[in-house]
Amino acid sequence: MIDLISTLVFIALIVVTAIQIHSLTKILKILNETTLKNEIHLTRIEKTLEAMETHSISPDK
Repeated sequence: MIDLISTLVFIALIVVTAIQIHSLTKILKILNETTLKNEIHLTRIEKTLEAMETHSISPDK
C-alpha cells in the first residue's frame, strides 16, 4: 500500500513539475517577444535622435 502511495505522489510531482516548466516556457516566450519589441522601439528612437542631430535640431527645444 505504501508503495502505491509513494508511486502516486511521485507521479503527481512529475505532473506538477511538467506544468510549471510549461508555464515558465510561456512566460519566457512573452518576455522574449517584449524584449524584441523594445529593441525595435529603441532603434527607432536612436535613428530619430540621430536624424535630429544631423539636421541640427535640438531635442531640448
